[in-house]
Amino acid sequence: MKTAFNNEVASPIQRQAMNESVNGISNRWSAACEQATGYNPQSLGYSMNITSPNDSYLTSIGARSAIQGSSITIGHTADIPHELGHIPDRVEGKVKADTVIAGQAVCTDQTLEARADSYGDAIKSAYDRLG
Repeated sequence: MKTAFNNEVASPIQRQAMNESVNGISNRWSAACEQATGYNPQSLGYSMNITSPNDSYLTSIGARSAIQGSSITIGHTADIPHELGHIPDRVEGKVKADTVIAGQAVCTDQTLEARADSYGDAIKSAYDRLG
């Protein structure tokens, strides 16, 4: 396993540390997000809850996974990189709600979704390199 900040092979202690989490976000996912986007979700106070695809919040808004404020709700673990990919646009103030679904203000901007896909691909690649 490569460490977050160099190309050296990680020790067992470093590997264990990468699997630990803060607010539900593993250190490995957080390091991958920071490498790919420049933003560390743990440092920014984001939290992640991995739940069932049938979670009432997710089904009420018709989503597999979602990010609302600083809370990330994951119904499918494959969505983690995409949802983390929304963080740069949120931090930079580019996310504006454009509709209301089930009483929740939601942004459906397809340009931002495409950016989250792109960031998500880079985050997933960084995550794999750290593994």
